[in-house]
Amino acid sequence: MTAQDPRLDALRSRLESALADGVVLRRDENQAVLVDFGETPASVQVFELARDVDVYSLTQVVAWDLALTDELRDDVRTVAEGVQFGSLRLMEREVSADLVLHYSFPAGTLAGEALREFVLFVLAQGVDARRRLVG
Repeated sequence: MTAQDPRLDALRSRLESALADGVVLRRDENQAVLVDFGETPASVQVFELARDVDVYSLTQVVAWDLALTDELRDDVRTVAEGVQFGSLRLMEREVSADLVLHYSFPAGTLAGEALREFVLFVLAQGVDARRRLVG
């Protein structure tokens, strides 16, 4: 399916409507919904995983350009154990790393206030991870 698929666009609009109150939103050139949530920007893409299986895929940048040390790796593993929805990943480079929270879930199962609360809960985990790891 393309980014212009009407069904997927309706799911994007449903997400935007659910989050519109108090959250800064916009779309990028690929039609991902971009969310500003504290100091942790996020992107939510909508795609068809399989026939009749549409998915929201949320990626949140928790922190970037962290000094890559064994202590950081250990701290990330400890914090990641407390993440209930999604996975916290350290994207390593030679001497630094970015920390990303990723979570995908079926797009057709939640709407309105339930969708809003669920997405905000997932995003709050990223903010909490940032607070615990970066300060």
